Amino acid sequence: MWPMTKQITSTLSIKGLLLFSERTTRRLKQLGSEYGSLEVHSGLLDNAIQTERNPLYRIGVTSLVNEGRGLDSGPRLLQKLLGVKDRQSHDIIKKILHEEVRHVNIGVKWFTYLCKEQNLDPNSEFQKLIAFLGIKVMPPFNLAARDNAGIPREWYSHSLS
Repeated sequence: MWPMTKQITSTLSIKGLLLFSERTTRRLKQLGSEYGSLEVHSGLLDNAIQTERNPLYRIGVTSLVNEGRGLDSGPRLLQKLLGVKDRQSHDIIKKILHEEVRHVNIGVKWFTYLCKEQNLDPNSEFQKLIAFLGIKVMPPFNLAARDNAGIPREWYSHSLS
C-alpha cells in the first residue's frame, strides 16, 4: 500500500505546492522578495525532508501541522494586510485560506485512513509526529476553521489549556 500512498501524497503535495507557489512567487517578486527568503520557508522544507520516507507523517505535517497553522494564522494575516492597505496580498491569502480548509480536511481523512489501515490510533500517531519533528502545536487556534476542516480537538487539546 505504501507505494500507492506515496504517489497520492506526492501528487497532492505537488499540485498544492504549484498552485501556492504560482500565486505567492509572483506577489513576492512584486514586493521585491522571493520564496525562500523567510525562515518559515526553510521550516517547511525541513519538515518535508524529515518525513520523506513516511507517507503518514508527510500527510500529517503538511496537512495537519503546516496547513493547520495556516487556518490559525490566516485571519490575523488578512487583518494585518488590510491594515497596511495591501489588498492584492490580502486577496491572494484569502483565496489560499479558503482552500486550506479543504486541504486540511483531505489530510485528516488520509491520516485517519492510513492509521486505521495499520491499526494505529490517529491521536497517538499525531502526538508521535509532532514529538518526532519537535513541533509545538500552540494557540491561538482558529477553532471554527479547525472544526470545519475536521481536525479532532483531542489531537491538540493539550494545547488549549
